Amino acid sequence: MFVSDKQIYYFILCFLFGLIFGINIIISRLIYEFSGKKPIKIATDLISFIVITVLYLNFSYRYNFPSFRVYMLIGVLSGIAVINKSFYHTLAKVSKKVYNIIKRKTRKRKRVQNDGTKG
Repeated sequence: MFVSDKQIYYFILCFLFGLIFGINIIISRLIYEFSGKKPIKIATDLISFIVITVLYLNFSYRYNFPSFRVYMLIGVLSGIAVINKSFYHTLAKVSKKVYNIIKRKTRKRKRVQNDGTKG
């Protein structure tokens, strides 16, 4: 059996794994953007990468991956990068619009409440 047997399939599986768990990183970024605090960013990033690492190890064990190869890491990271470049930017624009709408409505509500209590 050749060493390169089924490497492309393992790479594709790693790429798909990166795509799926790139969404996990997007969720952690959105949590940070809404909170805006540095410790929350560090905690969400750390938790995301720990979850991804544990699930990748479980995934590789379940599907009998060969020993670790660099192309596997490249597959996972490229999957995360594709999700980051495509899906994240679309979601970020939508979430920013929703955030601005909510902020505008709460500002109006506070103004109405302040006008009502003063008069």
